[in-house]
Amino acid sequence: MFAKSKNIAVENEIRKIESLFKHERLAQFYANYEKLIANKPHTRNYSYWGVNFKNEEVFSLKFYAHLFDEMTREELMDFIPTTEDFEEYVQLKQSGSELNVNNVGIALELKLEIGSSEIRNGFFYMLKNIPEATKVIGFPDRLPAYLKDKCKSVAVNFEYEGSQKLFKKYYYFKPDDCKGVFEEKFNTKLAEETSLIEYSESETFSKINIFSPGVMDGNKKGNNFTSQEVEIITFFNNKYGFINLEYGMYDNHEKKSIYFFSPSADGKPFSTNKDTLKKIICE
Repeated sequence: MFAKSKNIAVENEIRKIESLFKHERLAQFYANYEKLIANKPHTRNYSYWGVNFKNEEVFSLKFYAHLFDEMTREELMDFIPTTEDFEEYVQLKQSGSELNVNNVGIALELKLEIGSSEIRNGFFYMLKNIPEATKVIGFPDRLPAYLKDKCKSVAVNFEYEGSQKLFKKYYYFKPDDCKGVFEEKFNTKLAEETSLIEYSESETFSKINIFSPGVMDGNKKGNNFTSQEVEIITFFNNKYGFINLEYGMYDNHEKKSIYFFSPSADGKPFSTNKDTLKKIICE
């Protein structure tokens, strides 16, 4: 049993999150994920979830399930409404079962917005670390041209909401190469122990995710969360034993993100199995 917050505003935001844990589409997403990995028992997989904050309130939740294997069209259709975009880049998709800066498998995603009936589904995968991959998706006009040579890997992401489609391109950088550039662009101070910067952009916005294990530890600086947001994050970390390995922010400075993972038995980041989503859905 965990003590309730004395802050009514925080309690309200916690209730918003917990109500979406019971959303029927999340239950279906997880059931499809369970079915998928049951058919691939020896395939590496992991899951996690995140929160988007806006003006200290919970704006939306997002849920991710990763699989290090190929997927058939029938399997994909359990998660996304079309496989056309998936198949467009799949010849360039990174393969293998090793998790690293160039490979996170196939990510399947579900996004739910507070107070909205709209559902967003999507997929994500990284491309092979070859010139052809970068050439296919191009390099962002919103970043200095010299960073092109500093880019470690690239990825594609498609999200679907009703009849709408959102295409996002992802680029990965080591902080020693460009930390100052992103601090200036996003008008923020990045966490001291930043290990990787993930930059993404669509036609309308750009975002960075910062990989910094332990970012919410009390002695770490630069995560940019308010005391109310920290209290919300801490509640779920304490209740479920989650850790935070990355956080993000948007270029309009209106929204910021935090992500929750279950630590693995071997202590290695991201080597968790499906337990993260299982904890919140099957409690």
